[in-house]
Amino acid sequence: MKSAHGFVIFCVFIFSACTTTRVVSVSPRRGGVIAIRQGIFGGDARDQAESVMRSNCRGPFKIVKESEAVVGSVSNTQGQSTGQINSNFDTNFNSNSSSTTTSSNVTEWRLTYVCRK
Repeated sequence: MKSAHGFVIFCVFIFSACTTTRVVSVSPRRGGVIAIRQGIFGGDARDQAESVMRSNCRGPFKIVKESEAVVGSVSNTQGQSTGQINSNFDTNFNSNSSSTTTSSNVTEWRLTYVCRK
């Protein structure tokens, strides 16, 4: 029984950890902005966000804008070096190196909402 309980907790963690809802800004009973990320597994991030909006508004709300927002960037650098030492053990050393860096934006989906009266 104890292992079944642990398995259930593990499954809940795995299935909920991949879906996130984050409050970006909020004005109590007026509206706000919610960031969502839908995971591969688990519940629906939009349902979670709507629950947060409904709770803040204490009733009906209207989503007035949905958009992708840049929240950071990530860079990846790959390099290559080659060298050659003279077989006479001279102090001459020839080397060549090159590198390539690529950058991309990190984004999240945001919902802007207002509370309805």
